[in-house]
Amino acid sequence: MTQESNKLYNAFGKHLGRTLFVLVCVLPTVLSAAYYTVFARGEYVTKVEFGIRPAQMSSTKSDAGGVAGGLPFPAEVGLTSYGLVQYIESKKFLNDFRKSGNLAEFYGWKKGDFLDYLGADADEDDQVRFWRRKVRPYFDITTGLVSVEVRAFGAEDSFTLSRRVLGMSESLINQISDKIRRDAVVGAESDVEDIAERLERKRAELVTKRAEYGILDQPTIAAGNLQFINKLKDDYISLQAQKSALSSDLKPDSPLVATINKKMQLIQSELDQLTNSSGLGKSASVYAPRMRQVEEVKADIGILEKQYAGALEVLQKEKALANRQSLYLIRFVDAVRPQVASEPHRMKMVGLIFLLSFVIWSILCLTIRAVKDHLT
Repeated sequence: MTQESNKLYNAFGKHLGRTLFVLVCVLPTVLSAAYYTVFARGEYVTKVEFGIRPAQMSSTKSDAGGVAGGLPFPAEVGLTSYGLVQYIESKKFLNDFRKSGNLAEFYGWKKGDFLDYLGADADEDDQVRFWRRKVRPYFDITTGLVSVEVRAFGAEDSFTLSRRVLGMSESLINQISDKIRRDAVVGAESDVEDIAERLERKRAELVTKRAEYGILDQPTIAAGNLQFINKLKDDYISLQAQKSALSSDLKPDSPLVATINKKMQLIQSELDQLTNSSGLGKSASVYAPRMRQVEEVKADIGILEKQYAGALEVLQKEKALANRQSLYLIRFVDAVRPQVASEPHRMKMVGLIFLLSFVIWSILCLTIRAVKDHLT
């Protein structure tokens, strides 16, 4: 390469270096400075902190994810807290959010700027990506606390969104607790309902058999009838003795003897009727099978009543255990309306862009210098 061509090459290299400096370093810095100082909307940040705790802490130390694992909380608390963080950033959260509001109301074109806003026609995936840039949920494994930072273009919007996130998180924990309680007692409740249904059927069967056989409370009726039968027998024996005493003095067809005979006939008729209705005497062959069926049903009812009482006791124990296993949310740091916008850090961002541009420019210059040295 001649000396003249070398001078031209050096001049071209210096001109190219200045041009690259303007294009790669100066221009991005000026544009970023214009954007952050003129167009970029300030973002207000609201932070909330809460923890998830069981209704009763486990006293055992066999929990692999809890005390035995070196953590200050049970494994189910850590799993639920981590799941809650994932929920806040998920599409499911936005679907639940849309039941009571629209995300575009807080981040639409009128709220943000031309580079940072949520379009009204944004699909679900775009909304999820945008929301993940505005919310920062974090689970601290050392303390078991969940922190959520919500950014918005207005102080009121940031405060409202953070309260909404906190409320939806608490609602989710309550739903999980309700499901834990339902799953824990569903088996016991099923047993109670099954036994109650069988008991009701047996009681209905007892009423049907009593109505069919004309038996209300046979043991009680029989005991009362037996007392009356014994009294009638005593009266009958007394009349017999009276008749025997009068037979020597009166004729058999005398009015007094006829009256005694009539009374004895009436008493005998009542005795026969009571004996048959009590399942004694000639009616025993008919009443015995019926009584056996009724007593068998009553025995089944007694067994089912004991089973029902035991099932209710088990159900109460399961409910008490489920209540101890349920979770609830404790608010440690509630939402507070921010006073000033804390993001973006305008000068820091401009300086960072300038530094990054300068590094890129330096790399390009070194590359061009290396190519020049290789050619010469």
